[in-house]
Amino acid sequence: QYFTDIKKNLYFLPAGFIGYHFQPKQYGNQFLLGNITLSASHSVRTPTFTDLYYNTGDIEGNKNLKPEKAYTIELSGNFNLKKELKNEVYFNVNVSVFNRWGSNMIDYIKKEDEVKWHTVNHTTISFTGVEIVSEWLPAHYYYKDFWLKRVALQYCYLYSNKESKGYLSRYVLDHLTQHFTFHLSHAFYRDFGAEYAVTFNKRKGEYTSYRDITTGKPTTYPAYCLLDIRLYYQWQMINFYVEATNILNQRYFDLGDLEQPGISVRAGIKVKFDFSNFSLK
Repeated sequence: QYFTDIKKNLYFLPAGFIGYHFQPKQYGNQFLLGNITLSASHSVRTPTFTDLYYNTGDIEGNKNLKPEKAYTIELSGNFNLKKELKNEVYFNVNVSVFNRWGSNMIDYIKKEDEVKWHTVNHTTISFTGVEIVSEWLPAHYYYKDFWLKRVALQYCYLYSNKESKGYLSRYVLDHLTQHFTFHLSHAFYRDFGAEYAVTFNKRKGEYTSYRDITTGKPTTYPAYCLLDIRLYYQWQMINFYVEATNILNQRYFDLGDLEQPGISVRAGIKVKFDFSNFSLK
């Protein structure tokens, strides 16, 4: 990759991928399929115009920023179960382990006594993560109209080896360390059904809170758990639904001291068109 406006303007960015695909293995009337993959890559990201030159009330650019570079390696495995080889997958799980070594990482930071955010290059930061995703589709195992439709779990853990002590980080060092979701979908009477989603988030870093003091104070992001529920009625290709988010009315923050909405309710209609048999003849 070549850049005309950067002093060291030529970067070699190799990437490699290797995978092994399992042949279907039969256990009674069950078939196990899967694959394992290993990938590695080198990437570079140049600072944007905003990072370099944008100056406003609370942001100050830095024209001396260097491009950030990263080496990433990931090992993942995906495994599926089928009742019969020709049937659809009724259970699958995917596990990934990854590491990313970054240098000159671009971030917006400010010290506790500063008013403006300014862009900097962090020297070296290492990120290590694990992600597990699983899904069970009972209707693909039993029969199409089975009452339990879908059960899914996802968990992600991310660790970085650098702390934002003495200053606030807007992006690089302010990230989710744990993210867990649980989804459940089922029918309860004919074409009526319900969907549930439980989410747990734990975030790294601090923000400046002005809740109890006008001058602001550094505050650690609190962990929070959200519950969303949707009720629906499916009539042919039309789906009528009513959903409520954050039913537990949790108080949480996404960025800085900006509090997110509490309980929210909305209703809607979705229409799905099937053009698979459409022909211009």
